[in-house]
Amino acid sequence: MLTIIAAQALAAAASPDLAPRSLQHQGRTRSWSEHVPAACVRPATPCLTVLMLHGGSPPELRQRMAQRSGRERTPELVATATGMVDAARRDGFILIVPKAADGNWADGREGVAAGIDDVGFLRAVLADVAKRAAISPERTFSAGVSNGGMMSFRLACEASDRIRGVGAVVANMSVDLAAACPKGRPVDIVQVLGAADPLMKYDGGRIPSQGGNGTTSAADTLRLWSARLDTPTAAERKLNEEVTLRTVTARNGRIAQYTLASYGHGWPSGSEGELAGAGGFAGRVMQRLRGTNPTRFDATRVLIDFFKATPPRR
Repeated sequence: MLTIIAAQALAAAASPDLAPRSLQHQGRTRSWSEHVPAACVRPATPCLTVLMLHGGSPPELRQRMAQRSGRERTPELVATATGMVDAARRDGFILIVPKAADGNWADGREGVAAGIDDVGFLRAVLADVAKRAAISPERTFSAGVSNGGMMSFRLACEASDRIRGVGAVVANMSVDLAAACPKGRPVDIVQVLGAADPLMKYDGGRIPSQGGNGTTSAADTLRLWSARLDTPTAAERKLNEEVTLRTVTARNGRIAQYTLASYGHGWPSGSEGELAGAGGFAGRVMQRLRGTNPTRFDATRVLIDFFKATPPRR
């Protein structure tokens, strides 16, 4: 439910570039896949590192989609469908693709993935990858869609010592997390939101068929992170008829919030038309909820360019 990127994933093929890994956490076997370029094994300078967090959905929806499509959605398929695997291969960065314990990340909403320590799990994953590759908190970012974007915000709150920034696609913060978010080290934020999102409402509120107290609005999310910056300067401009960019800059950080006027719930990219053309159950679900992307806005490119341009913390 929380991510119709599942539909896009089912139209794509998993990448052989991702090596499977696992570890024990809270008495469970937790897994992820990783792409570590050879140039990142022992470089003098740590490589750009991106956690890619899939969206969430209740078990009954995952089962239904698997039955209808004949394929199970996996985090690897999501990372491939969004173009993140191709970007990692092309740009030479480390890509880490973890899997939530029960299909949903513990993103800070009460009752969602209750009892699951996903912050601890993702810390452990980064520590494990660091045994094989040169990574640094100053060059590590969390990108996520929907529930995965909300989980990325939780990392910004509770693991700012391990990540430098966050890229959240069709995701605001949970109301519960916003009320409890501790102030840690500065974290740069880039958001991509659909003003026509029927699930993760642009103006906030409860998410259909989900627990917790819902999410903050786009304006409140921007306001919360802006308040943590030193003497922030805000600006707004329309990039074209569809995309509005709001920015906040300060000595100790920056925020970029892109709003796509006609977009709904998904991962906007230049290849959405081809993915939707696959038809079938997955294609119909995606077309119904994702809205339109007439300017072919590419969220993957926007996030990676933002991460690359993020300076070390002062």
